[in-house]
Amino acid sequence: MKNTLVRILVLATSLLFLPALANASCNYEDFEGWKDCFVKEKLSQRMNSVDVATFRSAQYVPRVIDLDKKQPEKKLTLKEYQKLIDINGKIARGKAFYRENQELVENVAAEYKVNPEVIVALIGLESDYGKNQGNYNIIDSLATLSYEGRRKNFFEKELLNALTIAKNEKFKYENFQGSWAGAMGQCQFMPSSYLSYAVDYDNDGVKDIWHSKPDVVASAANYLQKNGWQFGNSSISRIYKLDKNYAQNCKNKDICNYKDNLNLIFVKNDDIVTDTFAVGKNYKVLMRWNRSNFFVLSILTIADKIKTVS
Repeated sequence: MKNTLVRILVLATSLLFLPALANASCNYEDFEGWKDCFVKEKLSQRMNSVDVATFRSAQYVPRVIDLDKKQPEKKLTLKEYQKLIDINGKIARGKAFYRENQELVENVAAEYKVNPEVIVALIGLESDYGKNQGNYNIIDSLATLSYEGRRKNFFEKELLNALTIAKNEKFKYENFQGSWAGAMGQCQFMPSSYLSYAVDYDNDGVKDIWHSKPDVVASAANYLQKNGWQFGNSSISRIYKLDKNYAQNCKNKDICNYKDNLNLIFVKNDDIVTDTFAVGKNYKVLMRWNRSNFFVLSILTIADKIKTVS
């Protein structure tokens, strides 16, 4: 009887550890071993043999890891950042893009109830109106970052999203191109954003944010709309002298409520405020697109300069 009880206790104890053993990490020594584990743990239950074959084509790209680890030698000022992105060139090319595609941009903007000039500014800053979309293979980049990058969990999820896109849109592995970090197309969507916001506006059966201007413009507009954009609230103005009350109340803040439904953004260099801007509430939507004050201020600046195009 005693031996029977012992056996029962041993069996019960072992069963408690079965889930942990089942979920134990797969061991690997190199990139190919990691791919075997990824197929076993992540793909076997959700992808067919064709999709798995697409993933197995992935190549390790050392340059991607170099770029992921690369840090700027110094923290840029807003002026240096805007010089680096060639903001004046983006404005000039944005005006030309708007004129050439005005009917499309304004029709999409009216349909999605967003500002047309902001759509144009986003496409300009993200890819210079389609010229700089990246020439890295998306599957290669995301697999490399999932294997060895600093944010493995994030990139694993994006890799699974990319494989879902390849499956749904029937993209061939060799034609699936984007940035070294996995951003894609003229609006540089990560795969998760593509799945959430990309639009087949020209109704050709493909959400083509690489080549189709209707799809690109509508996808950017759809992102803005779904993240709470309020039409007409895209203003930006530099504040040269701040009222003492606001200066005191906003002390030590990067962003502060301001009058007339505006917010103040403080640009700092070594904790010293160098510039102050008043922006509309929509800056929060742009911060969801890219959590950088420099990015948001630059988008609003480009949009402000091109919105008078006629």
